[in-house]
Amino acid sequence: AMDSITFSIDPVFATGSSEVPLDRPEPCPSDMEYVSVSLGCQPCPAGLYKSSQSPQCIACPAGNYREVQMQSCTICPAGYFCETGAPEPSECGRGHACLAGASEP
Repeated sequence: AMDSITFSIDPVFATGSSEVPLDRPEPCPSDMEYVSVSLGCQPCPAGLYKSSQSPQCIACPAGNYREVQMQSCTICPAGYFCETGAPEPSECGRGHACLAGASEP
């Protein structure tokens, strides 16, 4: 009985090489999420942020927003409202008074 497997050609892994892939990718920097082998770590899109508890980007909570260049979710300014995962504040509109941190007009 044969105890080992031999390949007539080198196996090719999902990475496209015959190098045995690592069990898991290196952790991404704190403001990035792991997307795929080919894309690797990518910054969180606007409206999402990376928490230390989650390996993926998650939506900013209601009453906050995050533009792409911002480090973290920021409280919505007065006169605007920010729904969950808002990439930018939305104007409250005439007849509405939005306090800072408003999640709806």
